[in-house]
Amino acid sequence: MDLGLSGKVALVTGASKGIGYAIALRLAEEGAQVALCARGGAALADAARAIEDTTGTAPFWQECDLSRADQVEELVEAVSEKFGRIDMLVVNAGAPRRGKFQSFSDDDWRQSFEVAALGAARIIRLVLPLMQQQGAGSILTITSSSVKQPIDGQWLSNVMRPGVWGLVKSLALDLAPQNIRINNIAPGRILTERVVAADERKAATDNVSVEQAQASPLTRVPMGRFGKPQEIADAAAFLLSDRASYITGNTLHVDGGMVRSL
Repeated sequence: MDLGLSGKVALVTGASKGIGYAIALRLAEEGAQVALCARGGAALADAARAIEDTTGTAPFWQECDLSRADQVEELVEAVSEKFGRIDMLVVNAGAPRRGKFQSFSDDDWRQSFEVAALGAARIIRLVLPLMQQQGAGSILTITSSSVKQPIDGQWLSNVMRPGVWGLVKSLALDLAPQNIRINNIAPGRILTERVVAADERKAATDNVSVEQAQASPLTRVPMGRFGKPQEIADAAAFLLSDRASYITGNTLHVDGGMVRSL
């Protein structure tokens, strides 16, 4: 299926690794002009080179911390100057850390809000005027299955992610008459570098194999396997494209059936 993304401009945040990188690569493979951002410059440069090696086209990239208003403003301005437009925006921020409720300080809560909630609102607010001038646009946020079903030990995610989903749903109602769509993907357990590293740490702590450490979470996935970043990327490319032109204000769970609520 031709998604019709050739020549369109996509800005993808958190694009140096994992799900963000997979989405950026998928959009570039579809012919989109891709702009990448993340906090780590070295990893971001590696991601850009990998995308160029695969697609033959070098993406634009710039370091950016979504919790820094000045950096987000500079990023959106740079992408606008480079391409003259932004047709697609993917808001993908790093997952808040795990821990026990009593272990989190006010600073932990504040930092999580700055990145996951305020950071999302900030970059959407800055990109929207460009899409409104163009008369079209598509926005996608990447959150977590915690928007629907709390995850043990992920207090920060369980609070912040549903807030982003509330933002998406509210914006969808406001932006639909302007031909700007906004949706959300809620991944389940996806085998990114971060998740694999966490499994390895748990295995070392418990003195078991990685497979044994993964056995318990695997029982909660009806499909019997964990997801791959590329599977999130395929869903993202569809939702961002005009093939999904009548879909807005929705959350798509890509989780192998893990979330059991209606």
